[in-house]
Amino acid sequence: MKPSCLKNPFYSWRIIVFSLIFGFSIVAITPATAGEIDFEKLFEYWQQPRIADRSFSDQITWDMLQKAAPDECYFGLGNGYNHYDGNGIDPDACMAEEDPANPGNYGIPKVNQGYAWSMTKTGSTIWIGTAANPHCLVIGGMTLQSLGVTFPHETSSWVCEYEQSNIFDPGRPVGDWRPPRIYAYDTETQAFEEKKPDNVPDLRMLRLTTGLRSAGSLDDVVFFAGPSLGENATNIFAFNADGTYIGAIKMTDYENIRKWLVADGVLYTVSWDSEGSGSTVLKWIGNASNPFQFEVVGNLNSQGRELAFHDNRIFISTRPKAISVQSDEFASLYMSPPVPDGGLPANPALEWTKVWEITDYEPDVTTASATAGGALESFDGYLYWGTLMAPFTSTISAFQRHFDENDGFTLDADDDGLGEEEIFSAILGTYRAISVFRGKDFDVPAPVIELLYGQQYFPVYDPDLKAYTFDTTELHENNMANPVPKWGMSGFGNFFNVYTWTMSTSYDGLYIGTFDWSYLLGTVIDDLAFIINNRINTKNEAPEDQILRATRAFEDFLELLNYSYGADLLRVPDSDTPGILESIDGLGNYTNYGIRTMVSSCEALYAGTANPMNLLTDTTDDLPEGGWELVRIEPSNNDIDEDTIANGCDNCPERANTGQEDEDEDGTGNVCDTCTDTDSDGFGDPGFPANTCETDNCPDAANPDQADTDSDGIGNLCDACPNDPD
Repeated sequence: MKPSCLKNPFYSWRIIVFSLIFGFSIVAITPATAGEIDFEKLFEYWQQPRIADRSFSDQITWDMLQKAAPDECYFGLGNGYNHYDGNGIDPDACMAEEDPANPGNYGIPKVNQGYAWSMTKTGSTIWIGTAANPHCLVIGGMTLQSLGVTFPHETSSWVCEYEQSNIFDPGRPVGDWRPPRIYAYDTETQAFEEKKPDNVPDLRMLRLTTGLRSAGSLDDVVFFAGPSLGENATNIFAFNADGTYIGAIKMTDYENIRKWLVADGVLYTVSWDSEGSGSTVLKWIGNASNPFQFEVVGNLNSQGRELAFHDNRIFISTRPKAISVQSDEFASLYMSPPVPDGGLPANPALEWTKVWEITDYEPDVTTASATAGGALESFDGYLYWGTLMAPFTSTISAFQRHFDENDGFTLDADDDGLGEEEIFSAILGTYRAISVFRGKDFDVPAPVIELLYGQQYFPVYDPDLKAYTFDTTELHENNMANPVPKWGMSGFGNFFNVYTWTMSTSYDGLYIGTFDWSYLLGTVIDDLAFIINNRINTKNEAPEDQILRATRAFEDFLELLNYSYGADLLRVPDSDTPGILESIDGLGNYTNYGIRTMVSSCEALYAGTANPMNLLTDTTDDLPEGGWELVRIEPSNNDIDEDTIANGCDNCPERANTGQEDEDEDGTGNVCDTCTDTDSDGFGDPGFPANTCETDNCPDAANPDQADTDSDGIGNLCDACPNDPD
């Protein structure tokens, strides 16, 4: 019979972190012997050179345009005097405020709005929807679901209070939740203002929304959607593009919307079903007067995440609702039928085709069960997509299998109960950094699918050894037809890049933003080291020698991982050129652990960051500040021809033409158009020096045959006397 618990029953994300530390100590001081888990190969696997060239182009610049402001005065974990103000607080006044129950305890400004969770653009306005303390909600949700408890904690950079918060409601056990906010930023005037519902019921609905996870816009209507707090429902809010409020609706059939997509002039989204494990594809058919009208244009067997329009079809990346090897669905890529004029027809039974599944790549089924589909985007003839895995969810999946008495899977290699060694083996064996793929010709039986960034060989579970192992054998090789990554290793060479969180195309290429959790782990390790040193220096209490050795071994390991704090931003210039890492430090703020959202315009790319370091608010120290940021990204020289028009907006970016004259309205300015052809017959109008095509003998009427019976240089179609040369 399988053991019912670990040797140490304190199983949570905390034991995973400490098992990592102890594991590195074991590797550092204990050689493997026959019959034992070979840690060295797993250890060396994650220490291999992660990427040959983590270079930068120096062709990109960025500027922070807006940032979340402190909105709470914090006095300590579970302190009843903590007070929140959604309109913001005066940081100086907070720091001068003393806790009346604890003299000498002064306030710390806290910034709760951690994510720019959603973004969309109308005209010159960037719309932003936020989420507060989302990492607390995620960690708390995981431990509450798997263990039935949460673990309130405070670090030097963030705090998660859970049930100790004075905002805690037993009916909604998410004490770190704060209402989300909606903002509008005008890129022309730099005006920045908050937008709210204009009536009490809808304002209350917004205040009872977990966060605004997605945004979309079309026909001057802007949507924000987010999970209803404590319910399996989605709240949707609508605004006019001029900022005026339209209304809101709670959709009880759907529990989550992550993405909106405009495809060929039609707005689509995909929503998780409140009942069952699938999702529903919706097409918007409303207007500003009646905004909440949708048609069902398909149903998927798994939960839809991201959407993209490619080769006249809509593609959706998915994840399974339940992390389980018994699930009949894994992370997948679905493709719609060809999109006709006017959009996909209303038909719940419309056939969507699964064109890829994570098991086409991942050789370990337990790890595959915990993998989700990430962002995707069409670029330069290919569809690009990536993977997403929350840290240690695959390890939890392995432990769940281990403790399932009906599953023959076990991690107990020595049949003596789980110890640190076996836990450590499972952690390293199931861990995955992001992989990125691309494909084309999905409508044929054998589409082209390439692995761009990933691993040829993986750690996998070996049932004979009852442990995760690594080797360069068929058992460990990925399942791709061509298993060798085309451009680089997983994570873009960064062990800690675990989410392919967002993709967007801009004038100068495809941009990919990641979630890098190294700062979270680094903070825990640094704080632990501080506590240990404090005990040694102030109380002469030396901790166990193993803890010291483990911490030092783990720090040495981190140094070999070729990482840096902060999210990565990769730019792919074209389909023939490998990606260039434009930023590895969170766009200049290394506590930006994620580039969460991006929207593109012709003048620049705009990114919204994820930064839940809610206690980093001191502007006088040498640390960056927490809270979401809106960042403008553009080429270093964004006006090559110096005509005051940004390269991406310029119809002739290498020839100055401030007036942007374009006689034939083909998108290429007259001064660099090699064939200004107003009647679109393939022959150029006279009088345009840049033309290299033949001159049209009848520029006002299409005559591709250029027939000229009387050879007078005027085409028959516009010659008043086509048979008389005089």
